[in-house]
Amino acid sequence: IPNHRFLVFDEQIYEINAGLKGASDTYSGAANGWHIDAVRARQGWNITKGSPEVTVAVVDDGIDAGHPMFTGRIKDAYNVYTQNNRLSRGVGHGTHTAGLAVGSLQYLSRGAAGIAPDCKLMPVQVVDNSVCPMSALVSGIMYAIHKGADVVNISIAPTFQGLNALPVEAQREIMNSQFKNVEKLWLRVTRLAASKRIILVFAAGNDDILSGIPPENRTQSAITVGAVDSRLYPTDFTNYGTCTDISAPGKGIYSAYPVGSFTSFDGTSMAAPIVTGTIALMKSLKKDLTVEQAYNVLYRTGADVYGNMPPLVQVDRALEGVRKGDFSKPAKRQMRPVPRDAIYGSGNGEEGVPPPTSWRDDTGVYADTVVAEPIRGGTVDGPIVDRTAPNDSRVRGRDREVDPPASGNNGSDYDRIRELIEYYKGKIAELEGQLPENQNNRKKTKK
Repeated sequence: IPNHRFLVFDEQIYEINAGLKGASDTYSGAANGWHIDAVRARQGWNITKGSPEVTVAVVDDGIDAGHPMFTGRIKDAYNVYTQNNRLSRGVGHGTHTAGLAVGSLQYLSRGAAGIAPDCKLMPVQVVDNSVCPMSALVSGIMYAIHKGADVVNISIAPTFQGLNALPVEAQREIMNSQFKNVEKLWLRVTRLAASKRIILVFAAGNDDILSGIPPENRTQSAITVGAVDSRLYPTDFTNYGTCTDISAPGKGIYSAYPVGSFTSFDGTSMAAPIVTGTIALMKSLKKDLTVEQAYNVLYRTGADVYGNMPPLVQVDRALEGVRKGDFSKPAKRQMRPVPRDAIYGSGNGEEGVPPPTSWRDDTGVYADTVVAEPIRGGTVDGPIVDRTAPNDSRVRGRDREVDPPASGNNGSDYDRIRELIEYYKGKIAELEGQLPENQNNRKKTKK
């Protein structure tokens, strides 16, 4: 480093990916635990509840280490700020996500259970006072990798609030051209993990935008998870599109909370650890499972959902897939459009749209085919979307991955976003000027 007296580091600040609603000790078990049946966890536990030889790292905001859901199963805890094993409880986010991944079954009757209840938990704190610099997040993930975690849950992401106001074409331009330096970093981290057969699981994000805008979601060397509700519709916040690999419940999800309590949160943060727990069970059957094998099995055995979202994880079917040893590339699927009313609350959406193969069924075979580009499944006559081989070079497809070019954006990644926002503000102003009431005001001004 040159002999400068003052250095300023410019890095992204990440946030935990959930709607935090506060503690609630209401124990209406069936309602609270809808996600458990949605992913067929009970059927999966007939195959395995996990192995104590499999460790799940939860990289988050700390944990209630004394919560009874984790008794006797915590190992190698770490705080990247204090560089020791002293963890704070944070805002409860880490406790909640850890409970969904590996919480015990003793509170199952209340609706709280981890998907992999017999696996070990490695809590890694990377959030301090609700702030997580990217350097802290990467440090926490690297710690988990070097400590030999088998699966790493990352329910933390940059926020792009308001970007959903841009058309999908503009979002795709941002995804294809911006944050290239950060993308390079994530490619190195995720590929390092994959080379050690450690599977990283990312929450897709809660901004209702293309999931490829957050650069950590652009790699094939990790699993990215979106959120659906109990109707199997995309939640109103989940990021979507072909950079999302698998769906899981993310609305009204009940789990552990400090101190020794329980509550419900919304968010892709909740969806990710459900998939993390499923992968931990898969690794309990096959310790050397690769990220590509995990993706192929999860996608092929998942249940169809509505909208531009990948299939819903099905625990028992995924475990059966691992037992059979079929890790071949899955067939493409057909998008099922979401009725307008399901997204916007009221309108002209059709009713009585036949439901997809869901967690209430056991029919087994799913759709195949075909084409088109990632757009929000918000209209009844929406297009068919190819979720496995998209035709955008930078939109993720499991059959290819292109390293970012050396000439990637090395300046301010937000400049182009600002330009696009200003452009569309101008377009909106032009359209507003064509409204009758504004035309009348213009005539009065001329007089």
